Amino acid sequence: MDSYLVTGGNKLAGSVNVQISKNAVLPMLAACLLTEERVGLFCPDIADVSVMKKLLAVFGKSAEGKGLVFIEGEPSYAEPSAALCSALRASVFLLGASLARFQRAYLPMPGGCAIGKRPIDLHLSAFRALGVEVKEGERAVECRVIKKRGGKAELAYPSVGATENLMLYAATAEGETVIRGCAKEPEIVDLGLFLNSMGAKLSGLGTDTIVVEGQKKLHGTKYRPSADRIECGTFLVACALLGGEITLLEAGLEKNDPLRLKLLQNGCKIWAKDDKITIQGGERLAFSVKTGPYPSFATDLQPMMGVLACRSKGESLIEETVFEHRFSYLKDLKRMGADVCCKGNAARIRGGRLHGEKLNAKDLRGGAALVLAGLAAEGVSEISQIHYIDRGYADFDKKLSLLGARIERITHE
Repeated sequence: MDSYLVTGGNKLAGSVNVQISKNAVLPMLAACLLTEERVGLFCPDIADVSVMKKLLAVFGKSAEGKGLVFIEGEPSYAEPSAALCSALRASVFLLGASLARFQRAYLPMPGGCAIGKRPIDLHLSAFRALGVEVKEGERAVECRVIKKRGGKAELAYPSVGATENLMLYAATAEGETVIRGCAKEPEIVDLGLFLNSMGAKLSGLGTDTIVVEGQKKLHGTKYRPSADRIECGTFLVACALLGGEITLLEAGLEKNDPLRLKLLQNGCKIWAKDDKITIQGGERLAFSVKTGPYPSFATDLQPMMGVLACRSKGESLIEETVFEHRFSYLKDLKRMGADVCCKGNAARIRGGRLHGEKLNAKDLRGGAALVLAGLAAEGVSEISQIHYIDRGYADFDKKLSLLGARIERITHE
């Protein structure tokens, strides 16, 4: 298992490119099952993409290349293994894609980070509303389409995954499908534009109602998803935390507007032009954050803000309304000397000093936050179990090093 050896004390300076969005590209890879034609898709070089490529191979689709990945081959029905599906949450998108292509699907329960309950009941109830037969077992779900038709489905909560699964299924269903209560995240819009580039007809993207006019057949395409707003946000917070000035290229600030407002409140200066964002660290003043579905503050950026609160003047308040176990990283921050009082879904954090520690990443975003904490701490920290971080960040250590941070990846035999 590799680990990061992190030494605190350095300010950041320079520029780095923001990677392709992890959360956008994973459902797009699943969507490649909807055509036998070649698809060219720009992908980040992260572990989750590698697993998704292996899942596509189970269905007879080859996915070759780095950066620009070409997916091709005539897909055939398959039942993926529990080992592969448990490796990432995005395996859930095989439900909608498999139902659309083969009128049946078998899916072992998807995995991912242990940040709280992440059931797929919203997905299944919506499929049932569209006439899909669903058989739930303890370890797997089996679905079958009696007649592949559109209809109306309403989500009780704006789930990103459920919205995307329904979009995948409806793209080739007969007639019109109306999905209400949709998630509005930028990744939803991106998936819709990708499907439309394949010949699908989706409208209402970015609103709470998406209308899909089913097409008999989709074709190949070449598509570049948007920049990863969570990676972008991670580096923005890193600069606010450590001080200095950095520029993020190919970023797109409008998708991180809730974060921008909080960083301005923290004392930062931010400039945006075209696809460049420049941030200059400031006084580090206390702030308040409450997570929620887009356009509220992104839950994936909450752990980074928790670290920033540890080094900000005064008392900050963080409320987490999406995942009940998203605060697991706070125990590690306490070990580093943080003044944290956590009650229910709210945490009060008083700014002060942090010291180096040996820590274990427990999930993707919490792990990235611990790296930032190490860079802001006095002394040396070692972050283990960084395979979680590899799931969503390509060359995290190299990018931070380019900006002047002292971080080294250690390979343990």
